[in-house]
Amino acid sequence: MKPTGMQDSLDRAIAAALRIDPQRVCATLSYQSIPEWNSMGHVELMLALESVLGRRISEEQVVSLTSVAEIRNFAESSPAGQGPVVDADSQPRSSQIRRGLDGVLFDETRITDLDVANQSIRYRGYAVEQLLSCSSFEESSFLLLHGELPTAQALSSYAAQLHDLREPPAQILSLVDSLRAAHPMSVLRTAVSALGATEKGDRDSREAHARAGLRLIATIPWLVGWHDCARSGRAWKSPSRSASHSEYLLELLCREPPRQAAVDFLNQDLILHADHGSCASTFTARIAVGCRSDTYAAVVAALAAFAGPLHGGAVEKMTAIVDEIGAPERALAYVQERFGRREPIIGFGHRVYKSDDPRVAPMRRAARALSQLMGSTRDIEIVEALEQAMRPYARHGMAANVDLYAGIAYRLLGIADDLATAIFSAGRIVGWVAHIQEQFDHNVLIRPQLQYVGSKPRSHPNLQTAGAP
Repeated sequence: MKPTGMQDSLDRAIAAALRIDPQRVCATLSYQSIPEWNSMGHVELMLALESVLGRRISEEQVVSLTSVAEIRNFAESSPAGQGPVVDADSQPRSSQIRRGLDGVLFDETRITDLDVANQSIRYRGYAVEQLLSCSSFEESSFLLLHGELPTAQALSSYAAQLHDLREPPAQILSLVDSLRAAHPMSVLRTAVSALGATEKGDRDSREAHARAGLRLIATIPWLVGWHDCARSGRAWKSPSRSASHSEYLLELLCREPPRQAAVDFLNQDLILHADHGSCASTFTARIAVGCRSDTYAAVVAALAAFAGPLHGGAVEKMTAIVDEIGAPERALAYVQERFGRREPIIGFGHRVYKSDDPRVAPMRRAARALSQLMGSTRDIEIVEALEQAMRPYARHGMAANVDLYAGIAYRLLGIADDLATAIFSAGRIVGWVAHIQEQFDHNVLIRPQLQYVGSKPRSHPNLQTAGAP
């Protein structure tokens, strides 16, 4: 069928935006099916479509327009740019592929509500912003694990348990010593696995998961700090028993006693990072527990996913980007250069949030206050200039995410840049543990399917035709 004038214009715009041969533009072409249609390519395509169609594309439509078929349908059926793009329920089930499980609900949760429409995050019903101003990390982690804020007595008992479980066995610390040249996340993953091997008794009960989870929340900072001392030659100093969880982590990573402002910042940072729904690492942990693996195995799997540069590993790349930009006035040129090379810009875009990440505002405020207190504002000024340079692309899914400000804040605290993801993990371990327990309580084996599109049935060339069944 000969394409209409509008379809021809759309197809040419798609080809130009994605920088591909127009012959490749067909109804089956979709987001992530070709490398050219990545997050940056998608932004460029949305801008091109707005020019062709002469109207703005809404945030909801940006999320939906992820294939040539949907773009054509949108242009023909929604002349005012409104209404549904595609009725997915009208399609055969076998054709409803959601690559990356985008938009798929696989279960219910009582832990964290990511309210994208209202740009808010709630832990067990409490807005994170309220917890940041009213609660300690210990109180917030207790809430995530148990469903309610602790009483004074419960909080005292919980904090005492964390204190008592901090120190790992000697053989684990020897293992960490032997890995001093490795990346902190590789060491942490290996140490957690080894720690699980020292656990005795029942592994497959609610009590066992709770016990192991509490041990990991308490121990991970010690493992991170011990490794940093081993590789840097810094003398080990055991943290004071009276230290809060945030102070405990800073005492292990800093040469000087931490200032109260630093402790307050890290307390907020750990709360903010404690959980984020079914992110890749949490989903990975739930898959492992769905198979009836123990908590240690599930956290090892979560750490492996979290370390990737498209997940938690992105946070430690931010300081390198800041150093590359060098000065606030270079931020716009940096963005233009990256766009020109079709390269992604770390710290922007998110699989859930297509506009502002609600964690950015409190992290920005905290990082700005910390920068001023420490008398070092170069990095924060560069990051703020970078965010401003990216503002025109925010409504197309390239708004700032939480990674943008976290890395430079850790640097201000005197912490090595490559420890950023490990510190992030010290907060996120609480969410992993909460989801591990929820998955165990209502377990089902998580087993999605793939739609096969490979070769049709065929016979092996060495098969004897005469003797074939």
